[in-house]
Amino acid sequence: MELTLEQWTQIGIGAGMLLTALLTLVLTLWLSKQTVVQVRSLWAVLRKHEVDILTQIDEPTDIFPRLVERYTGVPAPVVSSLLTALVKTVLEQLNIPAQETVQPVRLDETAH
Repeated sequence: MELTLEQWTQIGIGAGMLLTALLTLVLTLWLSKQTVVQVRSLWAVLRKHEVDILTQIDEPTDIFPRLVERYTGVPAPVVSSLLTALVKTVLEQLNIPAQETVQPVRLDETAH
């Protein structure tokens, strides 16, 4: 059976779509890995400045809560207490070591 030009075109389109999907998957996985690396390195730097970060937002008279108040209308005391609680929670969670949830798979050599 000989394939027509239209059938070859359809095969080419299908192969191109498959290769595009695989390339997209590979790039997505690579970018995810790079994002994790960047976040970890950022956290390694920020971890040394936890106290400095908190002192910049813990008072309603600090610059960041006042800027948020100016641009959003949310009162600075509310912004300050909310940001302090949020940042403390995030910092606490980032300090907890990640637990391994994926267990390695052991292949049973005797099973067929």
